Amino acid sequence: MNYDLKDKVVAITGGTSGIGEALAHAFVEQGAKVAVCGRNQVKIDEINKWAREQGLPLTAVRADIAMVPEIRKFAEAAVKAYGTVDVWVNNAGINVMSPFNKLSEEDFQKVVDINFKSYWYGAAVASDIMKSQKKGGVIINTSSFNEHMPSAEKAIYCATKAAIGSITRVFAVELGKFNIRVVSVSPGYTLTPINEKEIGTDFDRLVAAIPVRRFATTDDMVAAYLFLASDASNYINGVDIRVDGAKFGAQNPQWSWTYEGEL
Repeated sequence: MNYDLKDKVVAITGGTSGIGEALAHAFVEQGAKVAVCGRNQVKIDEINKWAREQGLPLTAVRADIAMVPEIRKFAEAAVKAYGTVDVWVNNAGINVMSPFNKLSEEDFQKVVDINFKSYWYGAAVASDIMKSQKKGGVIINTSSFNEHMPSAEKAIYCATKAAIGSITRVFAVELGKFNIRVVSVSPGYTLTPINEKEIGTDFDRLVAAIPVRRFATTDDMVAAYLFLASDASNYINGVDIRVDGAKFGAQNPQWSWTYEGEL
């Protein structure tokens, strides 16, 4: 499908691995100009070298978006490279597994800064740019299925993702008159570096809750973001799109695999 994203400028935090990296490639394939950021300088250098060799409008910037000045630095780099920002994707995320009463204050703050504060101020910085260009824009927040159903030992991660659902709706209302849409995507279990350790040897139990009996790939996530970034979704605002393989569709997700009769 052609989402008509040619020459749109897309900025993606956490865009050097996992879903963010898949999104960067997908937006470029659709004709967009893309800026990504991350903290791994080696990865940043690799992306920039590859983009130059391929002649692609893709630039990578080292930025620690746990700090607001670094968010602004990334936004300024995107504007310097491409003139503006039309689509901003808040995508960076981390998780610390721990019983809630054993979680250190340092880890608590680290998760809040990456998973929540960076989304708040990323949206603020992006919306200021979009207001100045007077042609609107789209802010897409990466949430999680844990926004809708939390998990034990992931309390702080789940809390930050639940907060994303709330600010997505509020920001959409506050930015409506500027023709800036704010939406979110809740990926299901996706085979990314952040999830591989958690999945580990627990594959059978975790996949049993998914009716299609597989984990998502990063490519499974791409279409939702492209659609929400495009004018095809220009009346979709303040909502979350779950891309989770019907993980929470019913209490008996494996019914179709165990029922012996014919539908």
